Amino acid sequence: MTKDIQLLSYPLTENMPCYGGSRGFRIKKEKDMHCGGTCNSSSFEMNAHAGTHLDVPYHFFQNGQKIKNFNIDYFLFKKPLYVFLEKNLKDTVIKEEITESLREISDENFDCLIVKTGFCDVRETEEYWNNNPGIHGDIAPFLREKFPSVRLLGFDSISLSGYQNRPLGREAHKRFLHPSSPILILEDLDLREVTPQQKPISIDVIPLMIEESDGLPCTVLGRY
Repeated sequence: MTKDIQLLSYPLTENMPCYGGSRGFRIKKEKDMHCGGTCNSSSFEMNAHAGTHLDVPYHFFQNGQKIKNFNIDYFLFKKPLYVFLEKNLKDTVIKEEITESLREISDENFDCLIVKTGFCDVRETEEYWNNNPGIHGDIAPFLREKFPSVRLLGFDSISLSGYQNRPLGREAHKRFLHPSSPILILEDLDLREVTPQQKPISIDVIPLMIEESDGLPCTVLGRY
């Protein structure tokens, strides 16, 4: 049966993978009914770039936009464009694999690009964070020219920066997030059940509204 709605983001857990192998999320019980507390109450500590999350321009530009500078409808995508790649992409910086698959598309009205690398299938392994594919910065001007309505790039790798190619990754972040025409970056998507035959016709990205943050954990919903 075809689903009407599907979760495309991962839950936050203490053992989830994080870029560089760091620990990105901790939860602590402040009150515990098992220990005589009147209720259960928790606090948590996390990196803003852990789990499924958005990068906004402030991540790499001191005067770049923060979440408060975007209207909420900015995050509702009615016409996603998809690229499905081969799975043997570890330790690579993806460029031609994307541009060649999109070059012959004539419709300019897509509002986001979703790239499935297949790396979501190894998320439970160390390879996911220390050999992840990155995405080349040249994709940003390519999208701005060919698909001027695209305002978000989402993908199933832990970061736009390949861990083994970090200098290129930092430059790529700057090219996508440039405040003059930002393409926001949505990292660590769960695309395991998204296929060329069954893919969402619209995508809702629901970020945590932390005004001054450079990264925002997100719930992402795909609608069929």
